[in-house]
Parts: sequence; C-alpha cells; structure tokens
Amino acid sequence: MTILFADIVNFTAFSNNVQPNEVFALLREVFTEFDKLCLKQKVYKLYTIGDCYVAISITEKENRNIYEEAKNVVLFAFSMLEVITAVREKNEAYQNFNMRIGIHTVFQKIKKNLNI
Repeated sequence: MTILFADIVNFTAFSNNVQPNEVFALLREVFTEFDKLCLKQKVYKLYTIGDCYVAISITEKENRNIYEEAKNVVLFAFSMLEVITAVREKNEAYQNFNMRIGIHTVFQKIKKNLNI
C-alpha cells in the first residue's frame, strides 16, 4: 500500500490574515481539483483535515498491482503540484503557497498457511 500526506505550505499564516470565506474558497478550489485528480490517477482520497489531504493507493481489493498503485500516487503528487502552481499564478494573494507532500510505500509478501 502507498499513502500520501499533503498540506499547503504557508496556509496557517494565510488563514490568519484573511476572512473565513476566503479560506473556504481556496480549500474548495484546490481540494475539488485534487478530488478530480484522484479519479483520473486511480487514487482513493482517504480524508481531509484543514489543509491536509490524505490519499491511498488501494482502489480495488482483487487484481491489485502494487507497483502500479505506487506509481499512481507519485503521479498524483506531481499533479497536485501543478494545481497549486495554477492557483498561485492566477491569484496574487497566494504567491507563497506550495505543497508539502510525503509518500510512504509498504510492500509486504503474504505467505499462505503460516502456523504462527
């Protein structure tokens, strides 16, 4: 399984200096684009908390390809950076925004019939 954690750099400073409706508008714009990318990249959004976005690679239980899943998460991360760049370019107030993204992959072989 591969998991991605991402948050918006300088988001706290921004949110302290603007009205709540501006914070909401920014998060709605960015996270709506991220949600669309999840479908395109075959990544599952696990949850959002504030400006933190968490996604995982498991999209189906059967016929999994763990290498393809990990690749999908990495491609999703690059797409997230493109979204933030586009938002930054069209709004002067967001010039200091960037994404901080962490990705962790665990590959585990499962042996059948273990007597543990």
